Amino acid sequence: MADIRIGVSPKKIRELFDPEKSVIVTDGNVDNLYSEYFEGFKKIVLVPGEENKNLKNIELIYEKFLGFEIDRDFTIIGVGGGVVCDMTGFAASTYLRGIKYGFFPTTLLAQVDASIGGKNGVDFKGYKNIVGTFNFPEFIYIDISLLQSLNPPEFINGVAEVLKYGFIRDKTFLDEVVENREKLFLIDEIFLKRVVERSIEIKNEIVDSDKRENGIRRNLNFGHTFGHAYEKIGGIPHGQAVAAGMVVASKISEIMGYISKGDRIKIEKIVSEFKLPVKIDIPARDVFYAINKDKKRESDNIRFVFLNKIGSSFVKSISLSKLGEMADAVC
Repeated sequence: MADIRIGVSPKKIRELFDPEKSVIVTDGNVDNLYSEYFEGFKKIVLVPGEENKNLKNIELIYEKFLGFEIDRDFTIIGVGGGVVCDMTGFAASTYLRGIKYGFFPTTLLAQVDASIGGKNGVDFKGYKNIVGTFNFPEFIYIDISLLQSLNPPEFINGVAEVLKYGFIRDKTFLDEVVENREKLFLIDEIFLKRVVERSIEIKNEIVDSDKRENGIRRNLNFGHTFGHAYEKIGGIPHGQAVAAGMVVASKISEIMGYISKGDRIKIEKIVSEFKLPVKIDIPARDVFYAINKDKKRESDNIRFVFLNKIGSSFVKSISLSKLGEMADAVC
């Protein structure tokens, strides 16, 4: 597993890594903020945005690697949000059959989710992370103070993944986050450190027992079946799309008789309180078409994450036709 440390700033990159044997991968937004930290390093600057997380831009990274004449003694350092983490991990995992890599995640979404767990991927033909690898980073160095630079919508995107951990695994943690939501909105670094630490603990507890997503790790996809469809069709940011997807998944869990109406209403209320959408206005037939291309599909069925109460989830295969019927009812 990765060496995960909270409190390590990108300012220390030169102290931690040899510029002669390292390559930094970042994006234009992050480079504008922190380029002084990267002086002397070989650097690849990506165009920001999920729409650029594709094989074409992976090829550009490979071309840069060739130009830098990197070998297996190099370390690839991703400094950025979820897109940078995914692309850095994928490129490093596949070039020369694998080079050491790690992250300085700069967004809440990346700190609690995208940088953790060893899943690296890119989108293809609009389908989220459908091409990818399982390969763990060597290190993840987290600086909570970097979150001060995020605009509110980007910060709240990360909150959606934090809520997910509470919904599927730890109601006590969820209650703590809800009770202290004003501290989150104010980007209170002391409370955020607690939030990031517990989120990482939850994800690692799950990943440690299922590194390649053959069982319990599938619970981390709560809200993502519909969420990824919203991302593809509507270009909705990941956190917002997953938030609405979690509401849909809770409604379907209620229809199936797994959770109470009270829990479903509470989930919807919590999502709304954090200024995340509870509904995305996209026709159900379009959503269902995208779900048919989901990587969790197995023939005429799909592995879907249900809740049986707040803080407890399970995965069960459901027929696409039945899911489509329920999508018509709840979307």
